[in-house]
Amino acid sequence: MSALAIFLLFSVGGQGQTRSLEPSWSLTLDDPRPIILGAWSPASTCVAAATDAAVHVVDTAGHLLWKWNFREATHLNRLGSLAVSPACDAVVVGGDVDHKFVWIARHRRGHTSFRTRGTPRAVKFSLRGDLVAVATGASLGYLLSDKGEVRWSGKLDDLPITWAHEARTPSTTSRTEFAKDDVEAIRLALNWWPAAYDVRRSDDGSWRIERETPFRGSGTEIIQLWGPGDKAPRWRKAIGCADILISGDGEFVMTSGDVEHSEYGAGGNPPCDRVAVHVFDHDGRDVRSWPLTQLGSFIGLTPDGRGFLYAVGDSIERRDLTGEISWTIFSYGGSLSPDRRLLLELAPIERPANDPRPTIRMFQLPDR
Repeated sequence: MSALAIFLLFSVGGQGQTRSLEPSWSLTLDDPRPIILGAWSPASTCVAAATDAAVHVVDTAGHLLWKWNFREATHLNRLGSLAVSPACDAVVVGGDVDHKFVWIARHRRGHTSFRTRGTPRAVKFSLRGDLVAVATGASLGYLLSDKGEVRWSGKLDDLPITWAHEARTPSTTSRTEFAKDDVEAIRLALNWWPAAYDVRRSDDGSWRIERETPFRGSGTEIIQLWGPGDKAPRWRKAIGCADILISGDGEFVMTSGDVEHSEYGAGGNPPCDRVAVHVFDHDGRDVRSWPLTQLGSFIGLTPDGRGFLYAVGDSIERRDLTGEISWTIFSYGGSLSPDRRLLLELAPIERPANDPRPTIRMFQLPDR
């Protein structure tokens, strides 16, 4: 057992003074429609916020860089997916079941389209910004240039993409690098029922925690941990209403849910009225746990990979693995930047009552 695991096992986790973070900035967009999608650039340089008519590109200082009225250009009424380039000078949008296209718009350089086989379910820019990965509902994948030219196409499982720290094999050395969360999103694009399955991986991908939930029937909800080279799970645990996360080094698994109510029946979900956060180690030991007043969800890891952000009720909490809260944000939830230093909030709780225009807010996250 590591020194950190021993510390977690025997520490009391005393609560220090908790502070509330204020936004670094807020920006009201000149658009009467609500935001339906948001996306970070893979370099954490900007965000794209889309209504059902336009995409707004905003830098991390809160400045509107440019806007694309995609409805005028494409006649698309609603986006299925969205991405913005590392240089913030291009966006890609995916259509819906009636519009099996992706459109790539470049600032002041027009736009182009590409017809896909199957409905686009995820679109992402590479770290260099020169390629766009596309996953479709027909189990196909594409790599397109930023001008919409096909660089690769084939089965989605064979799509040659990776992230910077993924453990390399001879078959992955020549793959194009994307942000880790973007690779995960592309690989999970065919997960038709996210409520039934989820997976989180360590920084190098050699450790993964999976959640399997009964799909339209009775059964037991299970989480299970896989390690490097494992042919079977290292451990499996029954837990209802589970949400999962794994530390950057893969040493610890964090899960929230109800270990006493894991059975799903034909009538629906278990009651999940005794929810808690549990921290498990490689061997499945519950090295730390604490109760919750209500169920929430993990937003992501802190920059060091050892703490995490958890959204519950109208608050986002930054917790260590001991359960200690360092700070909170008054919010229903947000999206972490790829470098985990910033948090984007697309639907603030506090907003002018008589102004229909959407507001976005950004938070600079301290190390502690």
